[in-house]
Amino acid sequence: MPVTRTTATHLLALAALLALASSLTACDIVSSVTGSREWTQGVTMADGTLHTITVRDTSGKIENVEIDPPGVQDPGVISNPDGQPNQVLVPWTGGACDKTTTIEFAAQGDGLAGTLQIQATGDVCVMMAVPHLLRLTTNVPMPADQVTLTPVS
Repeated sequence: MPVTRTTATHLLALAALLALASSLTACDIVSSVTGSREWTQGVTMADGTLHTITVRDTSGKIENVEIDPPGVQDPGVISNPDGQPNQVLVPWTGGACDKTTTIEFAAQGDGLAGTLQIQATGDVCVMMAVPHLLRLTTNVPMPADQVTLTPVS
Protein backbone atom coordinates (compact mmCIF):
# COMPACT_ATOMS: atom_id res chain seq x y z
CA MET A 1 0.00 0.00 0.00
CA PRO A 2 1.50 3.41 -0.97
CA VAL A 3 2.51 5.80 1.81
CA THR A 4 0.84 9.19 1.67
CA ARG A 5 2.04 12.23 3.52
CA THR A 6 -0.25 14.69 5.12
CA THR A 7 0.21 18.44 5.13
CA ALA A 8 1.20 18.22 8.79
CA THR A 9 3.97 15.74 7.93
CA HIS A 10 5.27 18.06 5.19
CA LEU A 11 5.24 21.03 7.57
CA LEU A 12 7.05 19.03 10.26
CA ALA A 13 9.76 17.99 7.77
CA LEU A 14 10.12 21.59 6.56
CA ALA A 15 10.43 22.86 10.15
CA ALA A 16 13.16 20.29 10.87
CA LEU A 17 15.03 21.30 7.70
CA LEU A 18 14.82 24.99 8.60
CA ALA A 19 16.04 24.29 12.14
CA LEU A 20 19.05 22.39 10.75
CA ALA A 21 19.85 25.18 8.28
CA SER A 22 19.66 27.86 10.96
CA SER A 23 21.87 25.87 13.34
CA LEU A 24 24.50 25.48 10.61
CA THR A 25 24.36 29.21 9.96
CA ALA A 26 24.79 29.86 13.68
CA CYS A 27 27.92 27.70 13.68
CA ASP A 28 29.34 29.85 10.93
CA ILE A 29 28.59 33.03 12.88
CA VAL A 30 30.21 31.63 16.03
CA SER A 31 33.37 30.67 14.15
CA SER A 32 33.95 34.17 12.77
CA VAL A 33 35.85 36.64 14.94
CA THR A 34 34.72 40.21 15.40
CA GLY A 35 36.45 42.95 17.30
CA SER A 36 40.02 43.11 18.46
CA ARG A 37 42.36 40.12 18.24
CA GLU A 38 45.79 39.72 19.79
CA TRP A 39 48.85 37.52 19.26
CA THR A 40 51.79 37.44 21.69
CA GLN A 41 55.15 35.72 21.51
CA GLY A 42 58.13 35.75 23.83
CA VAL A 43 61.58 35.81 22.28
CA THR A 44 64.66 34.96 24.32
CA MET A 45 67.45 37.32 23.34
CA ALA A 46 71.13 36.36 23.05
CA ASP A 47 71.80 37.58 26.61
CA GLY A 48 68.95 35.45 27.99
CA THR A 49 66.45 38.26 28.59
CA LEU A 50 62.85 37.87 27.48
CA HIS A 51 61.47 40.19 24.78
CA THR A 52 57.68 40.08 24.42
CA ILE A 53 56.15 40.94 21.05
CA THR A 54 52.40 41.65 20.93
CA VAL A 55 50.39 42.23 17.76
CA ARG A 56 46.83 43.59 17.98
CA ASP A 57 44.29 43.87 15.17
CA THR A 58 41.27 46.13 15.52
CA SER A 59 40.47 46.08 11.79
CA GLY A 60 38.94 42.61 11.69
CA LYS A 61 40.92 41.98 8.49
CA ILE A 62 43.75 39.89 9.97
CA GLU A 63 43.09 36.16 10.40
CA ASN A 64 46.53 35.09 11.58
CA VAL A 65 49.87 36.58 12.61
CA GLU A 66 53.19 34.77 12.63
CA ILE A 67 55.96 36.55 14.51
CA ASP A 68 59.46 35.89 13.14
CA PRO A 69 58.27 32.86 11.12
CA PRO A 70 61.09 30.35 10.58
CA GLY A 71 62.39 29.97 7.03
CA VAL A 72 60.93 33.25 5.77
CA GLN A 73 63.48 35.69 4.39
CA ASP A 74 63.17 39.34 5.42
CA PRO A 75 62.24 41.24 2.25
CA GLY A 76 63.44 44.55 3.73
CA VAL A 77 60.14 46.29 2.85
CA ILE A 78 56.45 45.55 3.39
CA SER A 79 55.56 43.11 0.61
CA ASN A 80 53.32 40.27 -0.53
CA PRO A 81 55.00 36.88 -1.00
CA ASP A 82 54.78 35.71 -4.62
CA GLY A 83 51.36 34.23 -5.33
CA GLN A 84 50.02 35.02 -1.83
CA PRO A 85 47.75 38.09 -2.12
CA ASN A 86 46.24 37.40 1.34
CA GLN A 87 49.64 37.45 3.03
CA VAL A 88 51.73 40.48 3.87
CA LEU A 89 55.31 40.42 5.17
CA VAL A 90 55.98 43.33 7.54
CA PRO A 91 59.62 43.78 8.61
CA TRP A 92 60.86 46.06 11.36
CA THR A 93 64.14 46.54 13.19
CA GLY A 94 64.30 46.39 16.94
CA GLY A 95 67.26 46.51 19.25
CA ALA A 96 69.18 44.25 21.60
CA CYS A 97 67.76 46.12 24.62
CA ASP A 98 64.09 45.71 23.67
CA LYS A 99 61.83 44.48 26.46
CA THR A 100 58.42 44.79 24.81
CA THR A 101 57.23 45.53 21.30
CA THR A 102 53.58 46.32 20.61
CA ILE A 103 52.25 46.54 17.07
CA GLU A 104 48.65 47.59 16.52
CA PHE A 105 46.85 47.42 13.17
CA ALA A 106 43.68 49.39 12.45
CA ALA A 107 41.64 49.70 9.28
CA GLN A 108 42.76 52.44 6.91
CA GLY A 109 40.42 52.42 3.92
CA ASP A 110 40.86 49.00 2.30
CA GLY A 111 44.26 48.59 3.94
CA LEU A 112 45.93 48.48 7.35
CA ALA A 113 47.66 51.21 9.34
CA GLY A 114 50.10 49.82 11.88
CA THR A 115 51.82 51.52 14.77
CA LEU A 116 55.01 50.20 16.35
CA GLN A 117 55.91 50.94 19.96
CA ILE A 118 59.09 49.55 21.51
CA GLN A 119 60.03 49.74 25.16
CA ALA A 120 63.69 49.11 25.97
CA THR A 121 65.01 47.75 29.27
CA GLY A 122 66.52 51.08 30.27
CA ASP A 123 69.73 49.28 31.17
CA VAL A 124 73.00 50.13 29.54
CA CYS A 125 73.60 47.57 26.83
CA VAL A 126 75.37 47.18 23.54
CA MET A 127 73.08 48.66 20.92
CA MET A 128 72.68 46.16 18.15
CA ALA A 129 69.96 46.11 15.49
CA VAL A 130 67.72 43.04 15.62
CA PRO A 131 65.61 42.39 12.51
CA HIS A 132 62.07 41.06 12.99
CA LEU A 133 59.30 40.02 10.63
CA LEU A 134 55.54 39.55 10.76
CA ARG A 135 53.63 37.39 8.33
CA LEU A 136 50.03 38.61 8.32
CA THR A 137 47.29 36.50 6.77
CA THR A 138 44.24 38.57 5.89
CA ASN A 139 40.67 37.62 5.06
CA VAL A 140 40.82 39.57 1.77
CA PRO A 141 43.64 40.22 -0.71
CA MET A 142 45.80 42.93 0.86
CA PRO A 143 48.22 44.74 -1.48
CA ALA A 144 51.41 45.58 0.39
CA ASP A 145 51.20 49.23 -0.67
CA GLN A 146 48.02 49.51 1.44
CA VAL A 147 49.83 48.47 4.65
CA THR A 148 51.88 50.86 6.76
CA LEU A 149 53.91 50.54 9.95
CA THR A 150 54.79 53.76 11.78
CA PRO A 151 56.95 54.00 14.93
CA VAL A 152 55.35 55.89 17.83
CA SER A 153 56.78 57.03 21.16
